[in-house]
Amino acid sequence: MRDVRGVIAPNAVDTDRFRPGESTSASKARLGWPTEVLAVSVVGNLSPLKGQDVFLEAAGDVRDQFDGPVAFHLAGRDLTADGGWTQALLGQIDRAGLGGCVTLHGPIDDVVPVYQASEVVVWPGRPASVCPSGDGTRVFQVGFPRCVIESAACGKPLVLCDTPGVAEAAIADETGLFVPPEDPSAMAEAILTLLRDPNRLGAMGRTARQLAVTRFGLEEHGRLIGNIYESVLDEWSAWHGASSRVHRLTAASFPGGST
Repeated sequence: MRDVRGVIAPNAVDTDRFRPGESTSASKARLGWPTEVLAVSVVGNLSPLKGQDVFLEAAGDVRDQFDGPVAFHLAGRDLTADGGWTQALLGQIDRAGLGGCVTLHGPIDDVVPVYQASEVVVWPGRPASVCPSGDGTRVFQVGFPRCVIESAACGKPLVLCDTPGVAEAAIADETGLFVPPEDPSAMAEAILTLLRDPNRLGAMGRTARQLAVTRFGLEEHGRLIGNIYESVLDEWSAWHGASSRVHRLTAASFPGGST
């Protein structure tokens, strides 16, 4: 009997859909982004918990310290009432003079091209914040965000705020650089470290892709879920003295089960 107590079946990513593009430059051209400008992106719904304001603060430091043009892209639907977080971010962009290098794309049906066109993807989330509904309720970051494994599957290195669960989805210094939450200076330094070292950038992207395929691909996810189902059915059979044939038939009753 398999013992799967404590087994974690993490979120899965379709690594056939989320995959590296032909090249970053070609991906930029398809989106109409300048191919000679490096791109740093955040993908995820807009809300205080996601930390886009921290990213914008870091973006100002990167712009000032990097020897070359850099563009910053934020893609995602605003979760706050009446688009309040978007307005707050636009005000921050204006005050920091970032209007020429930051783009808020809003909700995007297919985010794969954004990942493919970026040199670096950033997860700037907070461990806790206020509910985007505006009612003052405290909300917490639970598990790792999907953008971490989606960008990895697209072969992109990450800069990640070390919020709960994120360490399960990335390997420090191999697929991403971890920084303390709500520390824009550390975030900027990590982004600059990657942008200034194309060889490391590429190597980390390849390792990230490999990690996504082996740990978070649909096949591995299915194997883990299958083990859990089989363990439950084995235990049920042992308790009830059921035959292996009953076991197999029961397995078939589960969605995606096999006989």
